[in-house]
Amino acid sequence: MQIPLGAVDQGVVDIAREWIWTCQTKHPNCEREATGLFRDITPRRIVDVRNGTVKVSTYDKQSPYLTLSHRWGKDPQGSWVSNSSNINGREFDVEDELPSTIQDAIGITRLLGYDFIWIDSLCIVQDDPDDWATEAGRMSGIYANSTLTISADAAADDSESFLCVRAACSEAFRSFPARKKKDSQERISIHIRYTNRMQDVGPFDGGIFGSDILDSPLRTRGWILQERILSPRILHFGKHLLFWECRTSCLAEDEHTFPYERRETSVPFLHLLQNSAEKRIDAYNAWAYLVKEYSCKELSRSDDKLPALSGLAQVIASRTGDQYLAGLWRQNLHLDLHWERKDSYQMAELTSLWRAPSWSWASHDYSVVHFLTHDGLTASSSQSLDMPDPSFELTYVDIIPESPFTNLVG
Repeated sequence: MQIPLGAVDQGVVDIAREWIWTCQTKHPNCEREATGLFRDITPRRIVDVRNGTVKVSTYDKQSPYLTLSHRWGKDPQGSWVSNSSNINGREFDVEDELPSTIQDAIGITRLLGYDFIWIDSLCIVQDDPDDWATEAGRMSGIYANSTLTISADAAADDSESFLCVRAACSEAFRSFPARKKKDSQERISIHIRYTNRMQDVGPFDGGIFGSDILDSPLRTRGWILQERILSPRILHFGKHLLFWECRTSCLAEDEHTFPYERRETSVPFLHLLQNSAEKRIDAYNAWAYLVKEYSCKELSRSDDKLPALSGLAQVIASRTGDQYLAGLWRQNLHLDLHWERKDSYQMAELTSLWRAPSWSWASHDYSVVHFLTHDGLTASSSQSLDMPDPSFELTYVDIIPESPFTNLVG
């Protein structure tokens, strides 16, 4: 399938290619992931889009590939997803079998000049618990080692196209000549952007980026947090504009550069990925902020609560040398246990499906907040993390996980 350029303007494709080239050649921080945890993790299966066909094949572990961030929607087990009866030698008639979001991602992959893309619904055998558990444990590395993640922000679920005609923005740039200084002959141009869409952008300082990306349907998905943090580069298809995120810059197709640090509460975690000198205390604080953001997101499967955060937990473990305890950390337990339901002082109810001990925030489906973090301690109470807290003594805790960072055995 070839996507018509009426749906994707050639100028937009050229901008995306330029962003990729600039990042790969001029952004050393985007190529370096300081922990080295995911260096050798690659997909087992890949979607091969060469020669006008689409098929699921074994990945050769060398060719560059893209990844997709998307919302599955109401039919996660539709006939188009991979299962044990159709996975071997799978080839598609794209227009008839695959939903719009998947078709769009395949078309964008081709337009950008790539042959392979990893899509979870096609590359994981969805009705095989063992295959799912294995691939879920590798997912963090798959996104971390991809060349680019295509983010389908404009699509509420896979049935929608994220390349549909984007909402009218009525924005225009006008340039005005001006002198650089009052008595100078040197001329500069002042660019002013007009918009009739101010009622849509909301209070966030990011303007259209806030409206298109931070408030998008995709943003509510639980797995997206890990995918977004670990991906070295992201191409966002918003309902108004195309956006670029990497570990160095955040840009829009209208040439606007966002001056704020990207990814809000995820910023401290990004520092851990890029800087091996970050302190242990910073790792624990970054985790507390992540849990607050992650706990309010949606999961199609309740037992994904820990797996969807497992890659980020591995980063914390590598930086602290600490033991992971179902969403908390052994050496930081005296602070990690100080979590509570964010929107109420009522007692939080446990989920019907056991997935974590009752003392873990992961045993509940509510938004939570850690109201004690290291940067919130008073000077008199701050102390070395290697010393036990005088008001807290851990006598015994034992967790038997299926794997250290994913599901537990109750």
